[in-house]
Amino acid sequence: YNSGSVLVSNNLIVQGNLTVNGTISNNFNPFWIAGRINAASGSVHQSKGRYPFNVNRTSTGFFSITWLEAHPDGENYILIAHGEATGSVSWNIIHNGSGSLANTSTSCGFVVRDHNFSSVNGNINFIILA
Repeated sequence: YNSGSVLVSNNLIVQGNLTVNGTISNNFNPFWIAGRINAASGSVHQSKGRYPFNVNRTSTGFFSITWLEAHPDGENYILIAHGEATGSVSWNIIHNGSGSLANTSTSCGFVVRDHNFSSVNGNINFIILA
């Protein structure tokens, strides 16, 4: 029994189960940032990625997301988003808009539209892969 640390310099192959009685480094989280945006308040409803993020609703249906740690892929990261429909209204999410909503290594933007392509404040669920 060793109460210290173990350093593996090359490959570590585990055949069987791996049990962790503690925490796993945030570096293993596959999401750079991920969360749920509460459109009614223009705030972060839930955050689950490696890094926290902030949201700013600039006008109805327009949201800017920012975070501090620059993404290693610059502005060319993979982002997946979807909206939450209520009743008969379906929402479309557009990201990487032009101008102030364009992707950067520390920000992205969303435009939320309904089935008539009118701007609406709809909740957004999204992930950016690490």
